[in-house]
Amino acid sequence: MDIEFFTNDRFKILSCMQQRQIDILGNQYVPLSQRQIAKITGIAYKTVNSIIKALCDNEYIIRQGTTRGQYSLTNKAISVLTTMQNGGAKK
Repeated sequence: MDIEFFTNDRFKILSCMQQRQIDILGNQYVPLSQRQIAKITGIAYKTVNSIIKALCDNEYIIRQGTTRGQYSLTNKAISVLTTMQNGGAKK
């Protein structure tokens, strides 16, 4: 059974971002625009936009500079993703 079928859009977006991070001088960045994230995940652009805003507001991701399509996942996001990917088991 595919767990992604049962996850919500916030998880899908965070997971998409995590899988596409690149390393620049020892820092992890997600070089995707919101439109690219929408296309990859199949989630409507407006929904992606509001989820990205909520993820930023709740400190799961950080916008890097003023350039579109540069985000970093916080330790908080990585912790949630790890928990979800391990079947929700607490460590």
